[in-house]
Amino acid sequence: VFAYAGDVGLDREHYQRLSRTAFVPVGTNAPIRWCPPVQVFLGMPDDFAAVLGRDRVVDFGRAGNAFLRACGTRDEPTVAHLVDGL
Repeated sequence: VFAYAGDVGLDREHYQRLSRTAFVPVGTNAPIRWCPPVQVFLGMPDDFAAVLGRDRVVDFGRAGNAFLRACGTRDEPTVAHLVDGL
């Protein structure tokens, strides 16, 4: 679904709106939670996962991840994300 969404050709305003919308499924156990793209990461060192939780790491393949990056998902958390997780 994310790979298809990346092919639609959304404009900047749509990506900004999506960055704050909880539509990314996280977690492996029911119930699945939904997070905004700016609150999940495409990769995270184990040290950071201990602070933020491993369930915030997602992988939807190359095309899906490219769409999520356009929506604000980062490869790794920023210092601000880590401070918020403490």
